[in-house]
Amino acid sequence: MGDLKRRLLFVLGALVVFRIGSFIPVPGIDPEQLAELFRSQRGLVIEPGIAFRLTTMVTLTTGTMFLMWLGEQITERGIGNGISLI
Repeated sequence: MGDLKRRLLFVLGALVVFRIGSFIPVPGIDPEQLAELFRSQRGLVIEPGIAFRLTTMVTLTTGTMFLMWLGEQITERGIGNGISLI
């Protein structure tokens, strides 16, 4: 397989992984409450204690680190600037 074709397929696959990952919710958020929030624009956290805050911080930080890594992989193996594509 040609180098250009391999690079394009890698970029396409990485973007598909990114789009799938964008549908993963933050742990601890009730999907029904989230849907209600979009309908009425009011509260959504099941239990806003320290465990929720820590879990949210870890989840969002990990997700951000994954996106940075994915962008770097696209830059190295794909075509163009990966972070800009994401």
